[in-house]
Amino acid sequence: MTETAAQAQPAILSAPVVEFASAVLATDRAVQKKKKQLRILLAEDNAINQKIACHVLEKQGHHVTVAADGCQALSALDQAHFDVVLMDVQMPEMDGFETTDAIRALERGTGVHLPIIAMTAHAMKGDRERCIAAGMDSYISKPLGIKELIELLEKFAAAAQQEASGVF
Repeated sequence: MTETAAQAQPAILSAPVVEFASAVLATDRAVQKKKKQLRILLAEDNAINQKIACHVLEKQGHHVTVAADGCQALSALDQAHFDVVLMDVQMPEMDGFETTDAIRALERGTGVHLPIIAMTAHAMKGDRERCIAAGMDSYISKPLGIKELIELLEKFAAAAQQEASGVF
């Protein structure tokens, strides 16, 4: 019995740890590539919230365009296509409710519907219902829960993938 313990182990267990870690990372990247990368319009006036949201969203593989108020958001929508809007409710110039109303007015008669997720520090009873009644599709309270935001966006990404593939 001259076989060493390392030689007696199955090949996968004797592979260098670095190779195993590389394989895991490659698998993670493959899973990330399969996820729908969303084009997100972030309508948010607070610079710190912008940086945090962009970091989290871009780390998930999404493309983010920032608008500091509702007017900038409408301008961005004129210039590019987005899969979803993260809409701060309280912004200068034109708040999230006014901006959502303007977006919905532009959509009328087109058959197009852009998902809008309200982001607000208002977390009182009835705030979610007010946002939904104003034409927003979903609601998330601030400070943003990263896990909650990612899960919410994954739902919209799955719906966008189904729509793109013609599967409903």
